[in-house]
Amino acid sequence: MISQIVSLSWKSFKRSPAFAQNLGTTIIMGLFGLYFGIIFIAVGAGIPFAFDETDQQAAGPTIVGGYYLYGLLYLLFIRIIFQNFSFPLFRQYALQRIKKSSIYHFVLFRSLWNWMNLIPLLAIVAYLISAAYKEGYNVNVLSTSLAMIGVLYLSNYMAFLLDKYLSFNKIMAGGILAILLGITFLDVKGYIALMPIFQGVYDFLVTSIIYAFIPWVLVGIAYYFSFLFLTNSAYFEDQGVVSDASLLGVRKGLFSRFGKVGSLMELEMKLIMRNKRSRTQMLILLMCLVYPLLLSSDSLPMLLFIAIFTTGGFALTYGQLLLSWNSDHFDLLLTRMGSIRDIFKAKYYLQVMSILLNTCLMVWYGFYKVEYFYLIPIAALFNLGVVTFMYMFLASYNSKKIDANKGAAMNYEGMSIALFLIMIPIFIIPAVLILLGIYFDMEMFGLLAIGVVGLLGLIFHNQLIDACVNLFKKNRYKIGAAFRK
Repeated sequence: MISQIVSLSWKSFKRSPAFAQNLGTTIIMGLFGLYFGIIFIAVGAGIPFAFDETDQQAAGPTIVGGYYLYGLLYLLFIRIIFQNFSFPLFRQYALQRIKKSSIYHFVLFRSLWNWMNLIPLLAIVAYLISAAYKEGYNVNVLSTSLAMIGVLYLSNYMAFLLDKYLSFNKIMAGGILAILLGITFLDVKGYIALMPIFQGVYDFLVTSIIYAFIPWVLVGIAYYFSFLFLTNSAYFEDQGVVSDASLLGVRKGLFSRFGKVGSLMELEMKLIMRNKRSRTQMLILLMCLVYPLLLSSDSLPMLLFIAIFTTGGFALTYGQLLLSWNSDHFDLLLTRMGSIRDIFKAKYYLQVMSILLNTCLMVWYGFYKVEYFYLIPIAALFNLGVVTFMYMFLASYNSKKIDANKGAAMNYEGMSIALFLIMIPIFIIPAVLILLGIYFDMEMFGLLAIGVVGLLGLIFHNQLIDACVNLFKKNRYKIGAAFRK
């Protein structure tokens, strides 16, 4: 029966209109995958040759193993945010003569071929081949491969369980994530040392073949609990019954007191809370709040990049698909062209509210690095007056249909090459201004210039919104046609 599911999935992929419509995006993502695959292979193959001295060469496998396990800890967080753990197949095959258990097994096995497993797997294979031929670099290839691949797949199913429990038991899953983040933060700040622990665990696992099978035993246990979870919960989660995550609501009257625009903001908030993809992106927004702790740097341009990314997280996620969120009911908007300006204002003010909230939270990082006291407000102005309008202009010119109820991880529906290209001016403009300030030995002048550019956009926001609306009116039929496909 699994072969039948594989055959149907392949036919669905080939016949999908989104594949042809987003061919440019598919090619770009394929090239990105090829690029990172080659890099990981090169890094894996070059690692054994990085240890030249005798002492370092003897300890090389232990050092590599420690960094590998440490990297998988961060990969666990990345998986929860980006890896696609959605379960749409059940909805497609539930009415066919296929056992539910076969669908569950297929979903779980298919997750092993995710790019977050394949790319590290390429690096592991390249590393083991290179280590086998490197003279003096003593590696037991069999036990090392079993241990490394086993731990990689263990992180896959652990992330699967955490992702699902975030929807049903947010306190427990959130507590586990908070503990892991706290431990990594303490390690980064030097209060505890995780590396010796990871190196000791790695040395224990590769000591013999028997110990190397321990991660695989744990993979089996995690797989069993994942299967058990799907058996008990998949139907209710994916057939439209409201889950705990969908019960998040917006209190009536929260914004409606501010008139028609406020009512539209309220509706937009409900749309965000009730759809999988937008909820997942809100999780990304929460992760942005701890980003300054995970990336420590003293470079002023890098600190400014972090400030822009963290304060504008909502605009950089939700704002990318500004009109696409409404693609399912876009024809209704076209019949009410008189309210289009209010819709754009509602979307803009919603982003403004998010940026201001993030700024109030993030500015306290100034006690962690004093530069954030002035970089966060400057970045907030730039996001308010520049970034939000860049995405609004792009949405008014070219938007594509999405299914907001699909997961966000590895979901490129609605994405286009323009969304990747627009990232260039978003980060190039402040980079050029600050580098000019550094070049002329006037760093604060460069920072003030960034803030002034953002402030001008904020002051003239009504005129910029009108320009977006006028551009939208010229392209509304083209966008409407794209949403109907």
